[in-house]
Amino acid sequence: MGQREWKEDIFHALTPIDMTNPQYHGNYFASYLIAVLFDATREARPYYGSCTGVKGPPEERRLSGHCEVFARGHSEIMVARRNKSNGVLKVHEAGTRDGASRRFVAMSRFPVFAMPGKVREHSRSLALAHENFDIIMGGFLPQREQTWTSHWIINSRVLLDFFEKHIPKPAWSGSFECRGLNQVLPMTQSSIFIGGTKKSAYQIHQALQSFYDSCGKRFMDQTDRKILKKELNANPEVDRAVKAKVLIETYRQVLRSHGTTYQDTFLPSGPTIFNITASAGIIRYATKNELVRGPEHGAYTVDVYNVDWQHAAMIAQQLAPTDDKHMYTARTVRQMWLREMQYRTAGAQKCLLCRNFEFLRGKLVSPAPDFC
Repeated sequence: MGQREWKEDIFHALTPIDMTNPQYHGNYFASYLIAVLFDATREARPYYGSCTGVKGPPEERRLSGHCEVFARGHSEIMVARRNKSNGVLKVHEAGTRDGASRRFVAMSRFPVFAMPGKVREHSRSLALAHENFDIIMGGFLPQREQTWTSHWIINSRVLLDFFEKHIPKPAWSGSFECRGLNQVLPMTQSSIFIGGTKKSAYQIHQALQSFYDSCGKRFMDQTDRKILKKELNANPEVDRAVKAKVLIETYRQVLRSHGTTYQDTFLPSGPTIFNITASAGIIRYATKNELVRGPEHGAYTVDVYNVDWQHAAMIAQQLAPTDDKHMYTARTVRQMWLREMQYRTAGAQKCLLCRNFEFLRGKLVSPAPDFC
């Protein structure tokens, strides 16, 4: 930490986490480092993260999730990155380049308390705080560019610029030119820990965490929301009326901490006939209107910003069974496509792979064997 450049000797000096060790359990709230070494330049680049999930051993689950993404290979990761797939990060792109090697390193670990009360949440908060500390003290964020529009990136860079200018740093603290693989400070993103000391926010989060633990559902229907609102509004520590919008947004955060996403109830989930038919409608509309690019790295890209969703839905209706045509509206087709591309749920991006794409636009009689 704190070096202007990370070279090969730093990479090999780091003690890796051995997840194959039978004695490893990974049951910690933790901050961690993924160090990536590039064979061509012998340069190492760091990525910092934290493990704060509450479903299973937090560290083991988080690092296993990274391993699953790395295992997809560079080409598929590049497709997912171009389509802004959730959970596919710059470190995954860098770590799967030709000649790159990588290792996981534990930076700090905190106990997963089984006792009731808030101490468990305090332990989780420490892990997230250490992730921010590692990035700030190392200065591992890219320099600000005029073309950036993400408020997460801009706010992160503004904070680091302030630290660089006004906060005295210890002698070992690094240059803000270091080329890390983090893009934003975690504190700038939506997080359950920001404002978590407020009693209302804490109680709502705890109620939704209990709801997930009891049923494992990826959505809340109207009955669920009604019961939760009644319980929370009767709680003396909740200081204002709970709205459905707050419940849903908080539940999205709970689901993200478990590595999954909120499922809008008006959309079918998984690689269903709806998803395949809707994708075919979008792809055929995009092909007809020259909104398709590629293929590159074995996959196509659709210019979603210029898709007329109403016309795409009409094409999907022509392909759908008679009893299901009403399901294919501009809204549901658009929501399905954007959700699949962003969150990679149930086979997303597979429709963009060459053979499947040609099948969906009607040029092949069958897709790849693992499509459905």
